[in-house]
Amino acid sequence: ILTGLRVSKGDLSSIYKGVGLMKESTAFDEAIEEGSISTSHRLLLRQGRKRFGPPDGAAEAELRAIKDIERLERMADAILTAKSWRELLATP
Repeated sequence: ILTGLRVSKGDLSSIYKGVGLMKESTAFDEAIEEGSISTSHRLLLRQGRKRFGPPDGAAEAELRAIKDIERLERMADAILTAKSWRELLATP
């Protein structure tokens, strides 16, 4: 992870090619999970804006506070049928 601060993204794959240790790192797992959560937030906000309009500050803060990736995935399904930000955020 620290290497990524000094080395360009394009060079990282060649550096870590064949190095299984990085994929077995708990820090790596945490970084991947955080990236998945961040991506889910970004996509739900983007899709929600198109479907419901811009969220109010409280709705956006509530969405960004969700760190449970499984719940975010259920919300990605629910956005297809939800009628409002409130209904989407009520997804368990």
